[in-house]
Amino acid sequence: MPPKGPPAGQGGGRGRGGQGGGPRGGRGGQGGGGRGGQGGGYQGGQGDGYRGGQGGQGGGYQGGGRGGYGGRGGRGDLPYHPAGDRGGRGGPPRGRAPVHTTDPAYAQRDISRARSMNTDTTSHHPHSVQDGFPRLFQPGGAEEVVDKTAQAYENAIVKRKPRPDALLPARTGFGGEKDRFQSEVYANYLRISLKAENSKDEDRPLHKYSVATKEQLAKGKMRALVRKILLEPPFANVHAATDFYGIIVTNKKLDLPNDTWRSEVDLRDADEIARSPENTRIQAFELKWQDTYELAPMVAWLRGQQGGITKRDEILQVMNIIFGYHAAHGRIHVHQIGPTNKFFYDSYVNQNAFDIGGGLRALRGYIASVRPSGGRLLLNLNVVTGAFYKLMPLRQVAWALLRGDRAAYAPRTLSRDEMKKLENMLKLVRIECHYMPMLDAQGKPMREGGKEIRKKVVRNICGFNPPDYKTAKQQRFEVRDQTTGQTRSVTVFDYFREKYPNSGYEEDHGWPVVNVGTRDKPTWVPLQLCMMAPAQAVRRMLSGDQTSNMITFAARAPHANAEKIVTEGTAMFKLTVAGQASSHNNFGIGINPSLIKVPARFFQPPRLAYGGQKPSPNIVMSGWNLSTVKFNRGVTIDRAALVQMVTFQQRGKQMDPQHTIAPQTIPLIIGEIKRHFRKYDLVINNMLSLECLVPAGGTFVNKADYQKAIEATMRQLAENKISIAIWILEERDTFTYSYIKKMGDVKCGVQTVCTVAKKLFTAYNKRGFKPDDPGDSGFYGNLALKVNIKGSGLRGVNHFVNANELSGDVAKIWDAKTMFIGIDVTHPSPGSSKATPSIAAVVANTDRFLAQWPGSLGRQTVSRKEIVDYLQAMVVDRLRLWQVHNNKTLPTRIIVYRDGVSEGQFEQVIQYERPGIQGAIAQVYGNLPKPKLAIITVTKRHHTRFYPAKAEDMDTKGKSGGTTGNCKPGLVVDRGVSDAELYDFFLQPHFGLQGTVKPARYVVLHDELNMGADGLQKMTHTLCYLFNRATRAVSLCPPAYYADLLCERARCYLHETYTGANFAATEETDDGGVSEWNGLLHPNIKDTTFYI
Repeated sequence: MPPKGPPAGQGGGRGRGGQGGGPRGGRGGQGGGGRGGQGGGYQGGQGDGYRGGQGGQGGGYQGGGRGGYGGRGGRGDLPYHPAGDRGGRGGPPRGRAPVHTTDPAYAQRDISRARSMNTDTTSHHPHSVQDGFPRLFQPGGAEEVVDKTAQAYENAIVKRKPRPDALLPARTGFGGEKDRFQSEVYANYLRISLKAENSKDEDRPLHKYSVATKEQLAKGKMRALVRKILLEPPFANVHAATDFYGIIVTNKKLDLPNDTWRSEVDLRDADEIARSPENTRIQAFELKWQDTYELAPMVAWLRGQQGGITKRDEILQVMNIIFGYHAAHGRIHVHQIGPTNKFFYDSYVNQNAFDIGGGLRALRGYIASVRPSGGRLLLNLNVVTGAFYKLMPLRQVAWALLRGDRAAYAPRTLSRDEMKKLENMLKLVRIECHYMPMLDAQGKPMREGGKEIRKKVVRNICGFNPPDYKTAKQQRFEVRDQTTGQTRSVTVFDYFREKYPNSGYEEDHGWPVVNVGTRDKPTWVPLQLCMMAPAQAVRRMLSGDQTSNMITFAARAPHANAEKIVTEGTAMFKLTVAGQASSHNNFGIGINPSLIKVPARFFQPPRLAYGGQKPSPNIVMSGWNLSTVKFNRGVTIDRAALVQMVTFQQRGKQMDPQHTIAPQTIPLIIGEIKRHFRKYDLVINNMLSLECLVPAGGTFVNKADYQKAIEATMRQLAENKISIAIWILEERDTFTYSYIKKMGDVKCGVQTVCTVAKKLFTAYNKRGFKPDDPGDSGFYGNLALKVNIKGSGLRGVNHFVNANELSGDVAKIWDAKTMFIGIDVTHPSPGSSKATPSIAAVVANTDRFLAQWPGSLGRQTVSRKEIVDYLQAMVVDRLRLWQVHNNKTLPTRIIVYRDGVSEGQFEQVIQYERPGIQGAIAQVYGNLPKPKLAIITVTKRHHTRFYPAKAEDMDTKGKSGGTTGNCKPGLVVDRGVSDAELYDFFLQPHFGLQGTVKPARYVVLHDELNMGADGLQKMTHTLCYLFNRATRAVSLCPPAYYADLLCERARCYLHETYTGANFAATEETDDGGVSEWNGLLHPNIKDTTFYI
């Protein structure tokens, strides 16, 4: 073992650096070029901000190689912050240091956004379980091989005659039969076997029953009812499974008169019945047979031996219930979330939890889903991560939500805004109350060990009594005296002190009372007497820090996830050989608890066209840089501006470059921006410098003043004919960012790009002492990508793919006559008002370079409606704008990428959205020849993952060496896990930056192009290299990605409505955000790619 350096984070001068605790080393010291510590993985640490130099690089892949020398220290902002010395040599690597994530500095949208008993039982490091160095997944036992029989059945399905009544197109074939880049990968699917596969005579039908009650029961009460029903005599000699939401599946048909059974049960637990047999909780119910499902027809359909199956979804539902039931049955440390097969461990089980702040914890669990594939059923099993409330008093959770976990509790009266904020965050959250004593038959409190036995009452929070938000000492209600029969007015505080003197309730501390009844019939409880109910998922938006913590916790090396799936995951769902004997085998279902291996291919990247002497950059692992190229068409901007947000207290004083840049430095930064932009052929003739003066204290305290300051500055920009402004924010702040975008896009017609002071100053300070030193080209390059696209109408082109570089069907459609359309819908966040609208976005290219993508926004008629209401009008807008920019001609091909729809909505897209698109075509084209139309859905909301089976199929990290353990970019899979009926494929065009890569799934819903599977897949892969604000392939093809970004921009215009921050609104005055944004954009903005 090599000797270790100083502790993590300790400055090492020119000596050995401190040893880092994760993928990066500790930070270096300040001043004279502090050097980074030894990296625990690939890279050494970095010097301290603007004062220190960059530390040496840590050990190479698998601990090989000595760290390199650190970079030159950064230049100080002022003379007394001199440039640092060169950093010291990196320390020797530690053998095989565990690495859990890649460099988080490169994290981008491809990292999926996320959502512990007590904190002392919760892991405080996201990777307490050592995942090990990224490597190939090694299956236990015999090596899995591709199932050739399944491939034969897939071929039979393709040859099968399509059903005449089918709304969706059948698969026409598979891609790449003659592709030389064929390979194999593991998929997180397990092979299901049925008795019916052997012969029809061995089929074991499944029987479905429903449980109904006169009144709708709460989830917990329904769960208790179903559990009691399964103990009744009719189920004595059968095996049953349930979702606990009213459906029961059995392996034999029950002997019931007329297939119906009406009865009643006592919902109390056995110990409760023993203590107080008289206090019954009788619940009447009706159990009714719904259907019987034979599995032999499913087997025949999967093998291509029959044209269709009428009960596909119903069979999959009952099988999912069987698998889900055995995951939760009899386990107190496993929690099911909703009627899905998503299960989470408690915080103290296998270190599967992490504190993410604000009274929340992240839990790790598993989700399972039965999927029909060619010739077989598969079980998709994947790791999932969810955000949950901590199991603690509601008061502590509320304080953490308001002030953070580190803030000590200080009793005080909350402001009205704080109470409203809490109400938005905690409405409908389940709580437990333990203040009521359990009474015996004589009505006296029951005791055990000298202490009162408390009754547990579970309720949902209705609210905190808006608009006054009274405390327990202020809120009064009428109570009837049981002796005299008279009523009197009493405060909540006095009532609970008198009625429950042993509850421990002593003071209200100015907290609001909690309504656990209804709005019309409130039931008030002091907040201090409430506990959070266990296993409760968070159903609201997380803060930025919480989301970041979730991502860090969820990101795990691919091989580590795969190994957990085949060990911990299979054990949870009782898929081991021993577990199946007492569970699934009783239903005639078996499963191979190993991951399957499927055929795969790897596409090569397209050749990109830039300007300059070297117009095609070298692409490595789907990424490239701008160091040797110019934009294909750089624009000239006559008037631009650099706007810095400054507080009144900071103006004219020495400032902290982490948040604000000194006024004397701004002209120098403007010079750097213009100099770097010119390298890319992007010219700014004049760049003004402005300050936006805002009050101190943050946006929560001074929101209105912030808005006034931003609006005044934006109007000043408009008056000065500024076409684009770069705004320097003090820090990441969604409120400020959203309001800047709203003012620029809606009110004033000024294009905007936002950055934070720390990033801009760091980039500026990385320049060397020589005038031609490139400095931090990456930052300026990323800034230039956005400015060139939206800085001068629709003229800018960063890069494109020349049709001459393509072949086959892709080359035929890659011309100036093809329009690509992207469609997406964004929905209100959990916690938004019922009137908050969903917003639809439609984008389309206007040029053959696929560089400019203006779009339309439309408010949906019903909140949370996915199918677009006014699609015809929005597509008409796109076609009319195409005519304006293409000499009044119209496209001959229209290819639509629809984002965000689930499998259950595919047919709705065909029934309702396709006619809207076709109606727009008919309206605009009239008697002209109609274009060919294709509609393809794309989603990343699935749980399919792939793991490389060969070392040559793993990604690499360029010069630093090593791997994230993911498949290399260009992966496409359309066999082995593809749907037995749908025309789908999975594509991973990008390099995985953190954790396990999620491929995008594409499903063809309409196809008049007849390109074939290869053509569609290669076309989609090529598009992923044309996202105009990045120098790497993106995970989602740009038409859908742009539509998603436009939806996100619409959320900025409705920020207060979507986040529930409009504290003044009530259910009577809530207008669904119309007063916040009327749906219109400024004329200067609406026909540009302003949302990039």
